[in-house]
Amino acid sequence: DLSINISNTHKPVIKGGCLIFGNHPTGLDPYILSSIIERDDVYIVADIYQQRKGNNIGKHIVPIVYARTQKNLDNREFLNKIGFYIMRQFTGYVDKNLVKIQNEQTVKTAGKLIQEGHVVIIFPDGGSNNPEFWYNGIGEVIKTASVKGNPVQLLAANISGISSFKLWRHFLFNRKTYLQKYPINIKLSQNLSLEDLQ
Repeated sequence: DLSINISNTHKPVIKGGCLIFGNHPTGLDPYILSSIIERDDVYIVADIYQQRKGNNIGKHIVPIVYARTQKNLDNREFLNKIGFYIMRQFTGYVDKNLVKIQNEQTVKTAGKLIQEGHVVIIFPDGGSNNPEFWYNGIGEVIKTASVKGNPVQLLAANISGISSFKLWRHFLFNRKTYLQKYPINIKLSQNLSLEDLQ
């Protein structure tokens, strides 16, 4: 429905529990990335408002919530910052204490899903698309998933060919062919070890 083409050079066979982590240039990344994984048990650690999406998408969201802090804007590019601000006006913010409780539950849920053999997608930069800045949720999910000594299958994803500017142009200026003409590229790594991640 979005008229987006995806070209990817490597589509690994994912068996059992797996954590996929990637960069996060736009709000569509969770759906772009999950669309190339040929499984129906994919869960996405994403903003709680994503649970409102139709077509059963909401059932696949492991919700995170944001506090009313400037930190969530500081590491974002200009258009991303505007989009995040507008989104917050519609969805609101959550008190810091409730954020801590909810996000601790999010980590437990994501880790349990991996233990049960499902695929979980997480974006450690929280949408800032800053490769130098990661929230610590990914480490907490790995620790939770590994609690029984089972190794966690880790895959890195790199999404390129899309940006907030291209996305705004795609929708606001009715250029529905823009992202067909210039496909989004997704590269998934081979299996990584914890040492690779460090």
